[in-house]
Amino acid sequence: IPILTITIMTSKPISDDSNTHKNQPPSTKEKIPLSLTLESGRNLAYAIYGPPNAINTVFHCNGSGGSRLEHPPLGKYLETLNSLSLRFVSIDRPGHGASDYQDSRTLEDFSRDVAALADHLEAERFYIEGWSAGGAYALAVAHFYPTRVIRCAILSGIAPPERPAPYAGIIGQVKVWMFMSRNFSPLVYPFRRMMASVFESKSADELGLMICQGDAADEVEIRGIKEAQLMMGNNFKEGYRQGHVGPALDDLIINRPWGFRLEDIKVDVDLWWGEVDQNVPLCQGKYIESKLTNCQLKVMDGCAHLFPLTKWREILESLLRNE
Repeated sequence: IPILTITIMTSKPISDDSNTHKNQPPSTKEKIPLSLTLESGRNLAYAIYGPPNAINTVFHCNGSGGSRLEHPPLGKYLETLNSLSLRFVSIDRPGHGASDYQDSRTLEDFSRDVAALADHLEAERFYIEGWSAGGAYALAVAHFYPTRVIRCAILSGIAPPERPAPYAGIIGQVKVWMFMSRNFSPLVYPFRRMMASVFESKSADELGLMICQGDAADEVEIRGIKEAQLMMGNNFKEGYRQGHVGPALDDLIINRPWGFRLEDIKVDVDLWWGEVDQNVPLCQGKYIESKLTNCQLKVMDGCAHLFPLTKWREILESLLRNE
């Protein structure tokens, strides 16, 4: 699961910043991020990529340990965002990047955050997508706000914890992380603390190279796309800006009962999966497919877990296919 967002953006978000963005957290290495003060007083940070006056809006739920800096690399996909008249809104989950920490949060809590941000951005109806761990959050938004979500896309998104054979096909380190999250939750915190120290010690360039060292088709292609590597390195460094506690709580949330059933989701869902993904294997995609009422599963031949970086055009065009 993307386990690896840095405070220096490689592609600046295009946004209509205004005086409505209050109580924004300080940053020493980037412009103050866009943020919304929620009714609770908690700060929710986000970034907008694409045309500022777009007709369509998609909210992106990033992978584990990521942040609002996770987005389609603009050198490759800005034309796609423009042609679809799409603003791509990427959000820091609580305790990540510049969003305030929220204790004892749930998937439904984050769904309310997304709905509040949609209200703030005057997006009465919108699209939602989630990559990896973010898939659980995107499905939650689709479930709790069926009249507002037009369509949902899941990009190798983790399946609910009650899935059969929960560790089948998962690579070693991710399997250990998942086992701890499900069975020995106190151990998740030192595990994430260790990861935070690694990310702090590495540059965005180094982290970007670390994530694409495999032989799958998407990994090989990304080794030739410097912008994508740097974006992901920046993404993970920013995700751990506040330390390890926010990402650790994320681990526990997605590996405990979600608070809703997949069978009850009424929104159309596009499922995208890498054929040889060992972070979130294809068997999880097939399980989700078996439970959803309205969905289609598309398998990326020869690809692993990073295929969104190479297939975002197809993903977004499919998501907005009726527009």
